[in-house]
Amino acid sequence: MKQWFCAVIACFGILWMTNVSAEEPRELSVIFSNAAGQELCRFRAEVAMTPLEQSRGLMFRKSLPAGAGMIFLNAGEEMRYFWMKSTYIPLDIIFIGETGEVKHVHHGAKPLDETTISSRYPVQFILEINAGQAKKCGIHPGVKARMM
Repeated sequence: MKQWFCAVIACFGILWMTNVSAEEPRELSVIFSNAAGQELCRFRAEVAMTPLEQSRGLMFRKSLPAGAGMIFLNAGEEMRYFWMKSTYIPLDIIFIGETGEVKHVHHGAKPLDETTISSRYPVQFILEINAGQAKKCGIHPGVKARMM
């Protein structure tokens, strides 16, 4: 999995160094599958990789298209903490370990709430999607995620 993550980071590093405009969002597809390998759902996720992108997240946005989200890419597993300050969209926050296993899902984070939301376990990736989508797709701890 670490090789996969390094490849993803290298691709985005190359894009960044080749003067990709800050206005052109970098995106990944995030695909969730059950234990039998059947696809449950997929999301087109804008990448938040730099500290500035990650601290801003989805703040100040008034909507998020269906099937869209934001993926936070990190170099290793750690406890992760989020809040909804200046975020107007209710969100489901999916915490994913380095092997692609969903570790925790926080359902229905409330807009503008400054209460800390914890990953509960060390994770490497976090996907934010519209509230209700995780339940609708059957995304829960143990489900596998892959990015492409």
